Amino acid sequence: MNLEKGFQGEVRFDERIAPILNGRLVLNDLLLEHHNTQFQIDSLVISLKTNYLFEVKL
Repeated sequence: MNLEKGFQGEVRFDERIAPILNGRLVLNDLLLEHHNTQFQIDSLVISLKTNYLFEVKL
């Protein structure tokens, strides 16, 4: 149930952010590793000057 809620929250986030993206690149559900520790980024928005990391909660 928690996974389904999380997915629903990410879909709602994507719908809300879409109108303001203006050509920015969006990467969703990134699974990364640093020093043998894995972590997940829900959404990464990449623009020319700034990168934005989002952890989505419902």
